[in-house]
This record gives sequence, structure tokens and C-alpha cells, in this order.
Amino acid sequence: MVATVDDVTERVRSEHLVALGVEACFNYDVPAAIFVPTTSGASARRIALLRLPVWTVAASPSEDTCRRLQLSYGVVALHVPGEPESWSEFARDFVARHSLPGKRVILTGGPSEAKPRANHRLEIVDL
Repeated sequence: MVATVDDVTERVRSEHLVALGVEACFNYDVPAAIFVPTTSGASARRIALLRLPVWTVAASPSEDTCRRLQLSYGVVALHVPGEPESWSEFARDFVARHSLPGKRVILTGGPSEAKPRANHRLEIVDL
């Protein structure tokens, strides 16, 4: 049986496309880090599976999620009790505080409990 476009579309979720987009960025540039705001940790673990050469910074309001993420390869779990006013500024500050090399960071995002209708997104943030 030959797979149709509809078959593939049904199996591939938006979260997977974001992870593939992150991986594709590494064909052209190595960012300072990847920032993944997450509630459950699933997005950060999905990106960690790629075994990329930079930190995946998983910011979560859940201490339990941060504890579980400590076991994921290349993930720096940060407990962030409240959402920052700007994730871009949060990422810039983190990179500066840790003196990470690079001219950009990758910031991912998606729906959350607070914003269940938000789009899945991948942003390139210039430092």
C-alpha cells in the first residue's frame, strides 16, 4: 500500500515539525542555546532526542517537570514560577549570564494551559 499525503499528515504532529525545524537550523548555524518553555517537559524531551551540540533550556512552572528533565540529555531545566514578560529577553539574559557563545538562540513555543489556542512556533532570536 502506498502512503498518501493525508496518511503522513495524520501521523505528523505540529510538535514534531517544530523539532525538525530546530534540527534543520543546525545545517546553517549553531545557536547559543535552544529555549523551550514547557509545562510537561514533552517538548524539551523531543528536542533533546536530537542530541544537539548546545543546551536545550527547558523553562517550566512545574518543579516536578524540572526534576524529571534532569535525566534528559543536554537539558538544563529551570524552574520559572511565572511566565516572563518576554521570552526573548529571558533567553538573551540567560545567554549573557552564562557567557554562551553564539549570535542567536532558538525559541520554541506552543499551546499551554494559559493559551490553549496558541500556535506552535519556532523563533530565531538575535542576541
